[in-house]
Amino acid sequence: MIDQTLYWRVVPSEDEAFYFVGILNSDAVTQAIQPFVPQGEFGERHLHTLPHRVIPRFDARNREHQQIVQLARELNQIVNEWLSDDAHLADPARSISARRRKVRTKMQALEKFSELEKTSAFILQR
Repeated sequence: MIDQTLYWRVVPSEDEAFYFVGILNSDAVTQAIQPFVPQGEFGERHLHTLPHRVIPRFDARNREHQQIVQLARELNQIVNEWLSDDAHLADPARSISARRRKVRTKMQALEKFSELEKTSAFILQR
């Protein structure tokens, strides 16, 4: 889901795209960038420009990178099913931030998301 600002990255494969989506949707990336987040008069600033600095390049031969790819694919499928089953979640006229929070809360209850968190933290701590 796109929120208030759009950043993009062109990648050569779907696996690499899922690798970045998986790590970007982890709390581990938030923890990894925290020391670099500048503070402004109204709180944290430019937070969204920092993840690319801490995420390692995708390596298709790396077991942990492939695990992120697989988990992100599986979580994507689950979220797509939720969107199909819940008209409120899929309604673009509704608040995107509220829909994102609802999806995030539901994802955090899944074992697969927990695995994604652990693997992302491992990759980002290297």
